[in-house]
Amino acid sequence: MTKTGCLLVLATVLASPLGADHRNTDPGRHEHDGQCGHDHPGMGGGNGRHRRVCGAIKVSVAERPRAREPFSVRKTVDLQFRMRLRTRDDEAHAVTFHVITPEGHVYQQLQVSDAVDEDDNDRVSRVSARLPVAGTFIATSSLFGKWRVVPYIDDDTEPCAAPSVFRLEQ
Repeated sequence: MTKTGCLLVLATVLASPLGADHRNTDPGRHEHDGQCGHDHPGMGGGNGRHRRVCGAIKVSVAERPRAREPFSVRKTVDLQFRMRLRTRDDEAHAVTFHVITPEGHVYQQLQVSDAVDEDDNDRVSRVSARLPVAGTFIATSSLFGKWRVVPYIDDDTEPCAAPSVFRLEQ
């Protein structure tokens, strides 16, 4: 067979749809529910777990929830991180917020447990954590700029949601 013939056969095989036995399955022959995200980092955890979906992280000033960015270090005592977590099991989960400096270093890891908010087919929890700002290394070392907060669930090595970006200024 010629080189062109081989490429044509390869293109045909790659373009053909997968059979029913191969769609939406992992090596364990497990059907995906469309929300698990274990094979999509940032969409629900890793390690092949099919039980959770994280919402977006909302960053606000704990004392003034309606305050807008950028947050002033002089006027902010604490920042609050809030997130919803939907799970498909009855286990308690630990959420760890990794707070990343403008230079890309982990400033702090805040770990909290989920608390059930409502119950239908899924378990929905709200988690929140506070990051002290006033009188901390952030203020005394002028760590101003774009910060990120990245959520992780339990012992997962992949974030369960996209990072949230916020700005701190003098």
